[in-house]
Amino acid sequence: MKRIALVTFVVLSLLCAGGAAISMGTRAKMSPPKWMSLGTNQWRTHASGKEPEIVFLRISNDEYNNKFLKDKKGYLDPLLTQPSQSITSCDTKSNSADNSNDWTIIVSHTPNSTVTYVAFQQITKEHY
Repeated sequence: MKRIALVTFVVLSLLCAGGAAISMGTRAKMSPPKWMSLGTNQWRTHASGKEPEIVFLRISNDEYNNKFLKDKKGYLDPLLTQPSQSITSCDTKSNSADNSNDWTIIVSHTPNSTVTYVAFQQITKEHY
């Protein structure tokens, strides 16, 4: 269920990115996103200033709890092309019984600097 919510979030973000071209009556040709590595387990794509910037992170449970949750703006702003104005969570879910697995965070940063993210803990084989 969480994977469906995550995929829906990403697809809707990407569809919103093409909304400006569709509303003008012509469909602009969009090139596939190019992912840039920002460091270990950190990637970003940003097609243009009119489309949302997407950041994909995989971080440890310790980093998630002790760095990300304590200062989301301070953690995310260095990874973004512009500082964020507001940060909201779409969904955050711990899937681990022992709560020690790594986290995946997908961030959507809109042209008006609003950040929405979804975070979920990696699923281990015992959850299948």
